[in-house]
Amino acid sequence: MLRPVAASRHSGRPALRSPERRAKGEEEQVLIESKGWVAALAAALGLTMSGAPAWTMEAAVADAAQDEAVRQAPVPDSLWDDPALALPEVPEDAVERRVQRELDAADARIEAVLAAAGVETAGGSGEPGSRTPGAEAETVAVDLRKVVVLALSRNPSLQAAEEKRQEVAGGVTEVRADAFPQLTATSSYALSRNPSFLNSPDFEDILKQFPGGDFTPSEQKLYSAGVEVSQPLYTFGKIGAALDLARLVVDATEAQIGTARLDTALAAAEAYYEVLRSRESLAVGLVQRRVRRDALEVVRARYEIGEATRLELLRAQSAVAEVTPTLAEQAGDLSVARSRLRNVLGLPPQARLVVTGGIAVDLPSLGHLPAEGAGEGTGTSVDVLASRRSEELPAVPEMNGLWRAASANRPEIADLELQRQALAKRQVVTRAESRPQVELNGFFGRQARLYENLDQALYDNYSVSLGVRWEFFDGGRRRGQIAQYESQRRQLAHQLDDLRDAIQLELETALSAYRTERERWLAAETAATAAREASRVARESYREGVALQTDWLDAQRQETEAEILAVEAYYDARREAARMARAVGAYPDVDLAAATAAGAQDTADRNPTPAAAGGVEDNP
Repeated sequence: MLRPVAASRHSGRPALRSPERRAKGEEEQVLIESKGWVAALAAALGLTMSGAPAWTMEAAVADAAQDEAVRQAPVPDSLWDDPALALPEVPEDAVERRVQRELDAADARIEAVLAAAGVETAGGSGEPGSRTPGAEAETVAVDLRKVVVLALSRNPSLQAAEEKRQEVAGGVTEVRADAFPQLTATSSYALSRNPSFLNSPDFEDILKQFPGGDFTPSEQKLYSAGVEVSQPLYTFGKIGAALDLARLVVDATEAQIGTARLDTALAAAEAYYEVLRSRESLAVGLVQRRVRRDALEVVRARYEIGEATRLELLRAQSAVAEVTPTLAEQAGDLSVARSRLRNVLGLPPQARLVVTGGIAVDLPSLGHLPAEGAGEGTGTSVDVLASRRSEELPAVPEMNGLWRAASANRPEIADLELQRQALAKRQVVTRAESRPQVELNGFFGRQARLYENLDQALYDNYSVSLGVRWEFFDGGRRRGQIAQYESQRRQLAHQLDDLRDAIQLELETALSAYRTERERWLAAETAATAAREASRVARESYREGVALQTDWLDAQRQETEAEILAVEAYYDARREAARMARAVGAYPDVDLAAATAAGAQDTADRNPTPAAAGGVEDNP
């Protein structure tokens, strides 16, 4: 239905009209005043009272009244003032109560996650380990040194490698046996019937000489027993070279086992540091949950007396809620790290690990640390953690000292050198096999037709012989073997040069990584100190009403991030220090400065430093 002066039902404001339409509206207004609003309405619609419209007069009157009400109604400033668009009212504090219920439920869930990870957060004593049902679970307390000792004595992979020692020892015994007399006890019983006499061409003449004689062959029995002896007298150095070869193989095997031991010790140290890193990160998260809960109580108290808004209360609740998924992830990381450490140490899955080291604080006691603002002179929980992570990292060593230590200690270098020497001994053994071999053989025993005569000296049977055996032509087989051994020796020489270059690169990489991580840790500790102070200032400023709550929340988040970064940087540096110790052939729990000093002895002549050879400059 046309309405000349209708309001826009979408915007709530009168529709815009052109000058012609405004003039027409004025005329219509005059008609309304002079002839009555019904006649004017009919004229505006181009209708006559006597026509046959499709609407009734009552409908026209009602429609005109509605348009007039729209024109007279106040225009809202925005859509939010329109009563038709207003949101339903929510009871006061309903959202806050629901969020609090969710927070309590999240606390129960995170406690279950922490318990599954073997972490206690309320009561208890001692560093929490893996909680397994039953009293049969083994409890093992470890620090870095104990971790290395356990890994070297219980790791299954290392035990398999060390079993090679027994195999090689058996080979040495086998080679040594060639230098001793070989004794063999023999005994025999023989039954024979020999008709060769009947087949003699003179048998007919014999029959004539012994007419009526019985020449049927009879069975003969013969008993014998004795001892054979064989002793090499001269082998042109074959046996001696074989014994030297066996000893070199033993030494090479020990070097290979040493490599496996270093790798196992490094894996144990890395797993140990990962447990400490995960535990301290979780400790930071638990402290932050406590701090944010205390902050929530502060905001709630201010809200109840009208000094804080609902928005501030909801923000505080949100800050507490956002810690929960982080705690669950950190607890899972700690559980996985403990399992990995058990695996490296060769401990059963049900063993309870009590890991010492790192920060000297038990996770259960975190629930009882003083809260923020608990009193004058009382530090925050994070302050306590930071003050206890005070162990200084080792100083950055020099490259030359590392190289000298690696040249003296790395078992891989010794392994290749021993293999080269072993190949030289193999050549000696092969050449000796082409020379005459002098051997002494003997036999002593008794031989009798009747068994009861074996105890009589009359039936003694013995022999002694001195033999020479010389394989003076073998078609070039030994010459080919010697050529192979010589080629293998040259290959090992190249491999040894390549190994030294690889160790040099490994040392440079480890030194650079450790220096970088150490500097990152120092910077992270500085940032964490500043973040802790910023959080304290923001807290006090908020309580005094001179700072916004968002500033306090941002400071809390930055403090958490800075603390976790400091923890990660510290243990990344510790891990790089362990890798640098491995690069010089030392265990992670050995003082690196002492190891480099020890490696500086008696190595300058045998293995000159790369700097002395013109290869690498000192990297202070």
